[in-house]
Amino acid sequence: MIKVDLSRAIKYVDSDKLFEAKALSLASFKKVQQQNGLGAEWLGWRTLLAEPNDALLEEIDHLAATIRKDAEVFIVVGIGGSYLGAKAVIDMLKPSFLVKEPRFFTQVTKSAAPNWSALVDYISMPKADGSTKSVYVNIISKSGTTLEPALAFRVLSAWMDKTYGEDEASKRIVATTSVSGGALNKTIEARNYKSFVLDDTVGGKVFCFNSCGIIADSGSRN
Repeated sequence: MIKVDLSRAIKYVDSDKLFEAKALSLASFKKVQQQNGLGAEWLGWRTLLAEPNDALLEEIDHLAATIRKDAEVFIVVGIGGSYLGAKAVIDMLKPSFLVKEPRFFTQVTKSAAPNWSALVDYISMPKADGSTKSVYVNIISKSGTTLEPALAFRVLSAWMDKTYGEDEASKRIVATTSVSGGALNKTIEARNYKSFVLDDTVGGKVFCFNSCGIIADSGSRN
């Protein structure tokens, strides 16, 4: 539970206003708990946290271990809440990445095309021994049709297919999507991508959960 010490600020706050604010906050919190307020259809994350799927978490841990072992570059393709969680974890662990060359990157898909080109140039550059970098991609999208991540994923998946071949590329691409993922789910099925499907009631900000698990643990090891 988060506690806030307002003792030094109380003298600047009208007591009646403070009482009203407390009452409003408690009423709003009850609506979240009871899931009967505006936007309640997006509160599926509460169930996700209160009743965790242990089998799913174990599956994510296993995948994360594989990626941490094999990947030299891990790219998160998403927009808004779908990548901000991963970005927050990377920013939090940033000092750890200064120890040696960072292995993990977030592709912010609002960036202009030249930045995508620069990223492709970087992952295309051979290592010192002449070998190809080991790259993994996590595409995060509820619909698969949002313009920015859709374009970025097309660029990166084409590079993956050309670099590793379609079969190996399919093993290096992970999708996080929803039950009604539409276009992305069709691609997942056609290419046999590993996928993690969240209920449609879960909002985008929780959608990065599998990439966050991979990044957070890897960051602590760098």
